[in-house]
Amino acid sequence: MWNIIGRRPIVYLLLVYLTGIAAAMLFSPPLSACILISLFFIAISLIAFYLNPKRPTLFIILFTGIILAGLLNYQYSAKYLPKNHISKNFKDGTYKLAGRLIKPPIKFTHKSVIIIQAERIKKSRRWIKTSGKVRLSLYKQNIQLNYGDSISVKAGLRLPKNFNNPGGFDYKTYLKRQGIRVIGTVYSDKYIKKLAPVKVNLLFLSIYKLKKRLSAFIGRTYPDKSAGFLKALLLGERTAVSPYIKDEFTRVGLAHLLAISGLHVGFVSFIFFSFFSFLLRLLPNGLFEYITGFIKPSKIAAIFTIFPLIIYTILVGARTATMRAAIMITAYILSLLADRQRDWYNTLALAALLILIYRPVSILEIDFQLSFITVFFIIYAVYFISSSKDKKPILAPLGHWDKLKKWLTGYIFISLTAWLSACGLIVYYFNRLSWVGIIANLIALPLVWLIIPLGLLSGGLSFVNLSCAKLISQLNLIFIKLLLNLVHNMAGFSFAAIRMPSPSIFQLIIYYALLYFLFKAWRKNWARWAVLGLSIVSIGCYIYPSFNSVKDNFLRVIFLDAGRGDCVFIEFPGGKNMLIDAGSFYKDGFDIGERIVSPFLWSKGIKRLDWAVLSRDKTNYIRSLNSVIKNFIVGRLLYIPLKKHKSDTYSLFKRELKSSNISEDIIGAGDSLVVQPGITLSVIYPPLANKSRIKNDNSLVLKLSYDKVSFLFCGNLGKRAEKYLLKKPALLSSAILRITHDKKLNFNTSSFLKAVKPEIAVLSIPDRPHSGFLNADILKKYEKKQVKILQTNLQGAITVKTDGKVYCIEHFKDVT
Repeated sequence: MWNIIGRRPIVYLLLVYLTGIAAAMLFSPPLSACILISLFFIAISLIAFYLNPKRPTLFIILFTGIILAGLLNYQYSAKYLPKNHISKNFKDGTYKLAGRLIKPPIKFTHKSVIIIQAERIKKSRRWIKTSGKVRLSLYKQNIQLNYGDSISVKAGLRLPKNFNNPGGFDYKTYLKRQGIRVIGTVYSDKYIKKLAPVKVNLLFLSIYKLKKRLSAFIGRTYPDKSAGFLKALLLGERTAVSPYIKDEFTRVGLAHLLAISGLHVGFVSFIFFSFFSFLLRLLPNGLFEYITGFIKPSKIAAIFTIFPLIIYTILVGARTATMRAAIMITAYILSLLADRQRDWYNTLALAALLILIYRPVSILEIDFQLSFITVFFIIYAVYFISSSKDKKPILAPLGHWDKLKKWLTGYIFISLTAWLSACGLIVYYFNRLSWVGIIANLIALPLVWLIIPLGLLSGGLSFVNLSCAKLISQLNLIFIKLLLNLVHNMAGFSFAAIRMPSPSIFQLIIYYALLYFLFKAWRKNWARWAVLGLSIVSIGCYIYPSFNSVKDNFLRVIFLDAGRGDCVFIEFPGGKNMLIDAGSFYKDGFDIGERIVSPFLWSKGIKRLDWAVLSRDKTNYIRSLNSVIKNFIVGRLLYIPLKKHKSDTYSLFKRELKSSNISEDIIGAGDSLVVQPGITLSVIYPPLANKSRIKNDNSLVLKLSYDKVSFLFCGNLGKRAEKYLLKKPALLSSAILRITHDKKLNFNTSSFLKAVKPEIAVLSIPDRPHSGFLNADILKKYEKKQVKILQTNLQGAITVKTDGKVYCIEHFKDVT
């Protein structure tokens, strides 16, 4: 057993440690229980070793200790909070907070974000000590803030909330993994006050100042688009890249270039190693051998390289992929110094082990998973190319042409491997598959190999000779524009990327197992049978959902938690579906259609929408629905007459409809859609000739009827529209009413409620109600009518399931 472990000991240590983390994730024992279990097993292990101090007992004790270390470390990292933690010391509201910035501000187009280490919070007119990280969004910021600044700020603080829908992004957990449990908003500089300076880490302060100066140089020297791209490529400032360019890089499978990873860190290490080696060659021959007796100049250069490598890792933000690359390169350098044989699997395992010891919750992050699984398969591919059964090169070079052919073959093969290994996780997390990714990477990487060193060289020269730095920047600008134009042209292909439903965890495991055995199948007969079996299972996993889709006699109406906007998804008996609105596009750029509605549909395996309905002539509703239309096949669009908007939203919407070949129908009062016998969607307001200047009075009012059960979707119905509808009360009677969310519209009049006679009223509002939304007085009106109110901000997505005679209700928060 020792012989097996001795070949790659760190790999086995990692696997055992991961067992402890997996146990913590599956069983989630309390922290106190973890400590007691650990003490118990330590005592048992010591007794066992005392009774039988042999190697098998030693292994059991060692493995047990590592498993417990993983379990305890994960639970401590995920659950432990000190008693004075800020999340335990406030309720949602406005507070004065004092603390210091632990990172430089992150700048977006519409706001800045700062993360402060809280030290004091003012409650009941007195300051109390507190702790923990707080993420603050700053609007209208002019005050200059830097890493280490101690500030006092008046902010609206709240606990992070999620949009509670199936397939939704868990924003609360995402922040928790970063140690952030409280967020807030500051709307003006007048609420921020700088306090007396405090002691800070001088190394970090110097590095962040260097980053700020390099960022300023790039901003002054390059045009906006090129500057933003280069800042992301060299300094890790992804927020500097315009959303349009980000989307293009994502479409062609090059989004990884905008995140600092092993590619960037490897370049930096190679450049500094070459630089130090060049300087050392200028010294007298044999100087270092004469002084030390055994250290060669190349080893001295390798040692010197470690220091700029660490500085660069901190400078770009020390993300998981950057830390992994830095650890692997440092381990490689140390093995060179010790003249030890290098095993890349051990090195990769060492990087994973150190990161998981430092932050065990990293295992759940896309950065960690994507970085390590991609590098694992690249190493796997390198071993495959460089060796065979008889340990001879597969591609034996015979001359210069054969060397070039070998290099090109290896380059293409490794690029294809990297693309295939990343595909599974990218589809799982982002529901996007870029078909041109492999070609784009083959062309783009050589350009990046030129852009990175030229960018580093010009940045370094900016401290010495600004004229030379600008000259090199002009040369670099040629390659940057060439790359951006290449990406822009490839992203324009309609087949560049497709959106796909998320695979299950089981399907993901099958995919990576199949990829692993594909390499083995080249030389192992048993692996070929494994590939055949896994291929059959994969095909079955793909086909089964099509035969097992919902085709019963139930109608399902799902009211999504979409904040202040409305979104209703309807599943009809037999499998057809309809989407009514896609939420409201937020002023800060948060796209409900892309970030909330589309993931929900993908989680249900939806690829096609039979009908989509736009019920309001509002820019934010149009933009959100447009995002959904981009991601799905839509059979028919039903909408009210739209006025041409001053912004480009309307033209983009019409352009998308034309390019997608979607059938369009403008609808008004009197129109109806017979989905199937017994199920009808009727439009009861507004008339097509309606020309009200109040946009809310132009909202569609729809009634969905299935035998004895009816749904009334009111939109943001105003009083004038209600008066019109009360002239035809027979059309209004419905069991389930979707009510307006704006209290300024008075939440429907008593006469209207009397005509509708609802049993259930569904309300969509933000989780943090504010001026213009729900209040207690309005709810009392429904209570008097004995109408049960359901709120998506409290229950999450609300599903009403009916067979046309009776109905039942399911809340997402109850399910989860």
